[in-house]
Amino acid sequence: MERGDNSDTHLTTGNTQTIGTASPLVPTSSLGTANLLGASTEYLGDPSIPENMSADIPADQNTSLYVCGLGPDTKFSDILSAIRGVGKIYALHVNPPSDFHPGSAAKICFFTRAAAEKFYNITRGGFLVKGWLAAVVWNRIRVPEQTIHKDASRVVIIRGPKYVVNIKVISKVIDENIRYYDMEKASVKTHDFIEGFAEMELHFACFRAQAHSAVIVLNRELRGAGFRISYGTDRCE
Repeated sequence: MERGDNSDTHLTTGNTQTIGTASPLVPTSSLGTANLLGASTEYLGDPSIPENMSADIPADQNTSLYVCGLGPDTKFSDILSAIRGVGKIYALHVNPPSDFHPGSAAKICFFTRAAAEKFYNITRGGFLVKGWLAAVVWNRIRVPEQTIHKDASRVVIIRGPKYVVNIKVISKVIDENIRYYDMEKASVKTHDFIEGFAEMELHFACFRAQAHSAVIVLNRELRGAGFRISYGTDRCE
C-alpha cells in the first residue's frame, strides 16, 4: 500500500486542509487493507470477471492502452501527474516489476475513444514518467467507451454538514465497504460564510470500482444525513 500525493490541493474557497502528505511505502503488514490515503498493491485483477475480459468491439472502438517500460518504482500517482489535457481516466492499474520484467507497466482506460486516441498520438515518441521514457500501445484487452457513466469521473465531491463530511466519517464508510482502492489526493475544507458546512474532494485512481463504488456506498450508508455528492473535474482532462 502506498500513500498518494496530496501536496497539490486545489480547492478554490474557504480554509483548505490537505489530508496527509506524500510518503514512502507503509509497512507490509498494512497490505491488503484500504486506507483513505492509501493504495493497495495486493490487487492484481481477476481475469475471470466480465469487466476484465476483452470486449467484443472493433479495434477502432477500444479505449484501453498498455504502457510498458516504466521505472520499477512507478506509482499510479506518477502516471496520473504525467497526463494533462487528454481526457478522463476510467481505469488505471500499475503492474510492478517481476522476474521476467524488471520495469513496471500499466493499463490505462479512458472514458472515450477520442481521449484514448489523443493520448496514443501524443505519446508516439514515448511517454515520459519520472525520467523513464515508456512506450504506449493499444491494449489487446479491449474496453468500450463509457456511455452510461459519461458525466461521471474519478473525482468525488462531497458537500454537507461537517459532522458527516469529515475525514473520520468518510474514511470509515469507504474502508468498511471498499476493499481495494488507490487515492491520489484527498482534501477537506470548511466555509467561513456557512457555519458547520464542509466540502471534501476525493481523487481516486479510477472511476471503475473506485470512485463509482464510493458514491454508491456513501449514498447507501449515510442516507438521510443531509449531504450531496457529485463528480468533479479530472486533472487529466
